[in-house]
Amino acid sequence: SLRIVGAIIGIFTVLGIYFLTKELFYKSNKLIPLLSSFFLATSFWHINFSRIGFRAISVPFILVFGFYFLFRGFREKKILYLIISGIIFGLGFYTYISYRFIVLLLPLVLICFGVIYFKENLKRKFFFFSFLFFFFIFIISIPIFYYFLQNPQDFIGRSSSVSVFKTENPSKEFFKSLILHLSMFNFYGDPNWRHNFSKSPMLPLPLGILF
Repeated sequence: SLRIVGAIIGIFTVLGIYFLTKELFYKSNKLIPLLSSFFLATSFWHINFSRIGFRAISVPFILVFGFYFLFRGFREKKILYLIISGIIFGLGFYTYISYRFIVLLLPLVLICFGVIYFKENLKRKFFFFSFLFFFFIFIISIPIFYYFLQNPQDFIGRSSSVSVFKTENPSKEFFKSLILHLSMFNFYGDPNWRHNFSKSPMLPLPLGILF
């Protein structure tokens, strides 16, 4: 009963990757979305986390569909897609704790669309679309943020325990963590047997070279 939820989410994430890459490369070869879906569907990490009943698998599911509707909404200038995207991103706050860092990424994405809209002299439309998008994120996430307001220890508990700022030398730990995270794709992966073949890189050699 626990694993079937993760498995279904993992399967739909593969579909979401197809839609997202099709949107990103809509002027390019149609082979790209198919290859992207194939690589995800055969990814050890994606298969592993889709079958162990671990809620972290819900984050890529939220991200691929959220960004798909966001990109399509801005490209086709359709309000409905932006509303759907806002709802999906709002639901993401109910998933795994690391999802909160999406608030750092979304403004960067919107800046890119802002540049395009400003060049087309569509400033008012850009600000309206952005407001609508963030409004629905806000509406959907109100209940959980109200809960965190009442229970602040649940909001900062996990984050504070793994933060580099809790160490004696934060800058050293930051660069150490950065190197380990970059190397896990091609050289040295997670040693935790729950997550990985111990120390095996995330990507097989051909994909690692491309990555």
